[in-house]
Amino acid sequence: MSRFVLLATLAGCSQTYSTDDKNPTGTTDSGGFTETDADTDTDADTDTDTDTDTDTDTDTDTDADTDADTDTDTGDTANPDTGSDTGSDTGDSGSTTGSCPSSVSEMVWVVATLEVATNRDGLDLDGDGTGDNQLAVVRDALNASILETFPTTPIVLAWQMWEVQDWCDDPAIVGAFLSPSDVDGDHTDDYSGTEAFSAGSQIDASGHAVEYGTGSISSSVYTFSFANGEFYVGGFTLTNATPVVVQGTADESTNTGKFAFGLSVELMEEIAVAEGYDPALASGLADLDTDADGTPDAISVTFDFTAVPATVY
Repeated sequence: MSRFVLLATLAGCSQTYSTDDKNPTGTTDSGGFTETDADTDTDADTDTDTDTDTDTDTDTDTDADTDADTDTDTGDTANPDTGSDTGSDTGDSGSTTGSCPSSVSEMVWVVATLEVATNRDGLDLDGDGTGDNQLAVVRDALNASILETFPTTPIVLAWQMWEVQDWCDDPAIVGAFLSPSDVDGDHTDDYSGTEAFSAGSQIDASGHAVEYGTGSISSSVYTFSFANGEFYVGGFTLTNATPVVVQGTADESTNTGKFAFGLSVELMEEIAVAEGYDPALASGLADLDTDADGTPDAISVTFDFTAVPATVY
């Protein structure tokens, strides 16, 4: 509630003095009496105003908001607050209007930034209720490799979603990751939001990915799980050893989220050798047991990504 302070200045008031000691020092009244002492009269304002406001604001966001504020002043009778604050907020015509595109049922984005998530609390890959991101321990080295190759690679990482009826809440949608190519050789506009990439045989005649997964959107957050996946990241082709889990938020201008999967120890040993590391480090990082034999044989990784609109053909 806003509060304003009104400052009033009183001027030009005439005064009549009497023969007492309350006149200002040095003044002489009509009887010839000259005041010589200082006026020490003080006038304390003991008026108190107790303002008790009862404000009840009920705001239920069900495509139309109604706010009702009622102020009741039980304070000083000489200074009553007789006003009341009543109004309605009807500007929200949807549950999350503006954050969920409604004019399209499918979109494609190209991943513009990608990095290994900061800590080990990534997405849950083994169903134990906790996040998995074992490669967070070598995050700096992996992100450096991604940063070196990502901006200029002819193969990009794209994300396609279709059969979306409601981008805020939809129980059945379809999505896929693609690895299309920038065939014009100009990488400066790859992440402009208007670039087109060649997906070749990865898409069918309808323009949709041949290999895809099903998911859902709840409260604007989409979730997918894919059985298969192949990602060209940091100069390496990463093939998943576990289902790929994806989670994020998307609209007509951006797609931001996380995706996670397990990488086999064998693949990580190859990458370690190529990067000049001891391949034995890979087995030491294994945290996922994909064949349930009691021995971890894969390493979890969760990536953070941002993506911008694109088209594939």
